[in-house]
Amino acid sequence: MPQKSVNVYTQLSQVPAEWVRDLPSSAKDAFDKSVSKYFDSIPCSKGHFSLKNQSGGKYKGCVTCSQLRQREKTRLKREEKGVEEYSFEDFEREANHKHGEGRYDYGLIEEGFTNKSSEYWIVCPDCCCFLQKASKHLSGQGCNKCNFSSAMQEKKITQDEYIRRCAEAHGDRYDLSEIKYTSMHESVTPICRVNGHGVFRSEANNFMRGRSGCKLCAGLATAQRCRSDTLAFVNKAKKIHGVNKYRYDLVNYVTSKDEVKIICPINGHGVFSQLPSVHLSGGGCKKCAELSRAELYAITLDDFLARARQKHGDKYDYSLVRLGELCGEKSRGHAEVEIVCPSHGSFFQAPLVHFRSGCRKCHMEYLWNEVRAIGREEWISRCQAIHGEKYDYSSVHDFSKVLDEVVTIICSIRGHGEFTQGASIHMAGSGCQKCGGLNRGRESYYSFLANELWAEVDTELYLVEAFGNYYKFGIAIDFEDRARADYTDTFYRKIMPRAVAWTAEQYLLLSTVWAAPGLLPPDIADWGGNTELRNKDFSPFDMAIQIDALVENIEEIGWREFCEQNLIFRSQSS
Repeated sequence: MPQKSVNVYTQLSQVPAEWVRDLPSSAKDAFDKSVSKYFDSIPCSKGHFSLKNQSGGKYKGCVTCSQLRQREKTRLKREEKGVEEYSFEDFEREANHKHGEGRYDYGLIEEGFTNKSSEYWIVCPDCCCFLQKASKHLSGQGCNKCNFSSAMQEKKITQDEYIRRCAEAHGDRYDLSEIKYTSMHESVTPICRVNGHGVFRSEANNFMRGRSGCKLCAGLATAQRCRSDTLAFVNKAKKIHGVNKYRYDLVNYVTSKDEVKIICPINGHGVFSQLPSVHLSGGGCKKCAELSRAELYAITLDDFLARARQKHGDKYDYSLVRLGELCGEKSRGHAEVEIVCPSHGSFFQAPLVHFRSGCRKCHMEYLWNEVRAIGREEWISRCQAIHGEKYDYSSVHDFSKVLDEVVTIICSIRGHGEFTQGASIHMAGSGCQKCGGLNRGRESYYSFLANELWAEVDTELYLVEAFGNYYKFGIAIDFEDRARADYTDTFYRKIMPRAVAWTAEQYLLLSTVWAAPGLLPPDIADWGGNTELRNKDFSPFDMAIQIDALVENIEEIGWREFCEQNLIFRSQSS
């Protein structure tokens, strides 16, 4: 390599400040910044601090002292053999031989050179000075900045090679004559041959690999694809909903995750937005769905009065009941109406709830005056009437006020054992929490067999929308109390014996396990009813019709026979 004319620096202070401002510091400088990070905190008797990654243990001694002793032994051996000590001149000669005469300036090393294993400041005349071990420099390492620039220059392709690669990626689609290639991350200017498109800019690397092209051509291709996909979506939708059910003039199908606008021709309904996948699964106009549910749960005033008086007799005054006109002269069964209690005045309650309960204040008075005064023996008698012989009450302490008590009950199921529960809650039908877990279906099956009274308790089977994103099957004695903000819509509700409702629920959960959600959001994962959630992969209106048919089948052959035929309790116990 030809010799260069360079400045000779003999002290670090002579080096331009901008060369060393951002360079890494030496180990001594690092010690001044953070002793605990780089060194042991306690020095040896000679004041040496040992690097932590070299000390190797608490009692191995000072590494620096050990190194100095070893160097002294090596020096003495070299003197005995007549070998001269490695000097700066030896280093400079080897370095110039490795990198070329004059490639680097070693003036900063001359006075302080000790051995090849130490770090020294070396001056690169092309860019700056750098800190490097002498041994690494002699092995061929040099200025990192120069090495990086050289590597990039070697990887850089020529203009002709770049044009050739672009032609391979795009063929004759573009005119490449105006491209001036400089680097892969700079923009180039191809020319689109389509009339009116002309010159466009693109990153050199992306264009060469075929990842980018004319944006106007891309827009036309997307529009064509969307038109094709829109036509396919409309044809599928008409096969599912019928030719004249909806109008699809505003549909612009992009992807299955982008909502489309659909027109309901019924007066007052108009345009609604919906995901294509939901619409093709049977989903439709929400206002039509509300009318369908209103019709499903509709009840005339005469029907309401007949069923209410069958339950309550002449206890309540129904002169203020107005069922409204949500569906002709009919109303939804769970729209609250005003009822007059002779003891506590007016209160509001949904008709379907009123058919099995009444004035809440009357009920609280009953609990206070009747249930509260029940003692231990009377409580056990009432609980056995509900639960049969399933529970052992020998650990229940003596009491006289049910509403204030928490009692210890023993479940007869092996492995369940003792559990605590409010006395009033247990008397209302609640039981062992473990029986209510994974084995609930199997235990409920046998508990229904053992307790016919519990099997005949009126219970609602329901299908609702939960959290706005899922469907949920369930059964409840107190649906109105459960229908919190979590339930955002209702598609099916029907009162039936508890055993029938439970059997239908278990069958529905098993037959829709394919729609069970995978990973739930954290706020829903801990929710009590998460195992009954289903993705919106089916039409809730079609499902409501199927549920009616299922319930009729169960009632026709009997819930016990249906369970045995469909292996519900066996599948949950396996």
